[in-house]
Order: sequence, then C-alpha cells, then structure tokens
Amino acid sequence: MKSAGRGPFVDLLSHLFESQTNPRAAVLVAHAFFEALADVLVDHNCKHKGRVRRARYEAKLVLLHELGAISDERYGQLERFRKIRNRAAHRPFFELTAADVDFVPLPPKIEGDEWRSNSPDRRPEIFFLKITVLLGTFWNEHNTIFAPFFGEQGSFTKALGVDENPRA
Repeated sequence: MKSAGRGPFVDLLSHLFESQTNPRAAVLVAHAFFEALADVLVDHNCKHKGRVRRARYEAKLVLLHELGAISDERYGQLERFRKIRNRAAHRPFFELTAADVDFVPLPPKIEGDEWRSNSPDRRPEIFFLKITVLLGTFWNEHNTIFAPFFGEQGSFTKALGVDENPRA
C-alpha cells in the first residue's frame, strides 16, 4: 500500500478502510493494527520489552492485562477479536457469525436499528463498524502513549479529521 504521506497511523487506517468490504481482510488488517498498538504498550510498560515483544500476541495481552495497562473489558474484547482473527487466518472458509458481530457492543451514541440488525447481509458492515469502534476506544484510552509513536498529535477522532466538539 502506498503511504498517504500523513504518518503511519493514517496509513494503517487507510489500509483498514480499503479492506472494509472483505471481512477476512478487515480482521487481518485490524489485528495487525491491534498488535502494533499492543507492542507500543509493551514498550511503555515493560523493562524487558525486547523479550516480551517476541512473545505471541495472546501472551502480550495477558501480560498487559495483568500489569493493569488494559482493563478487564478491553482485554475481553481484544481476546474475542483475537479468536476471530485466528479463524480468519487459519480456516479456508471464513464467514462472520452472529457471535463474531457481538464481540464488542456499539456505543449508545450510534443510533438506528440497522446497526443492531442480526441479518447475515448486514454482518460485514456492522462488524467493520465495531472494529473501528474498538480501535478508536483503544486508541483514545492510550492516546498519550500511542500518538508520539505514530506521529499523531491528538485522539483517534481528531486523526480521522472528525470534530470532537461540533458546534450546534
């Protein structure tokens, strides 16, 4: 993928959005993004970061959770997403299930029954929205750690060009 020229964070987001119509691709790209963010947290929280970074992603999540760097809720969501990623990466036929789509709840601010549909036709779109919700939430929880590493100066929504305080 050619760089958007606006830093690695925007490049990763661009690549993720290019894959949004293909659930398997979206899972794999998002997982790579989550693992990169976990590596940054490892670097920030661990004395033996080199050894820890060589560990499997699952072990990094457990360690970050035990250190209190990620909450119980976020750990559970990232662990559920990791299991979806394993299916997407290792099974020749991958389809999203209703349980996959429920790996993370939508925030109440997202309105409309269409986003809470259980229709198989809507699953890829709803799943992608939930991936971006989890990514944004995870970024915002640790943006002071992530932003300097990724060359960004603000929260996830600011990096996307979304005004966090729109005027009425």
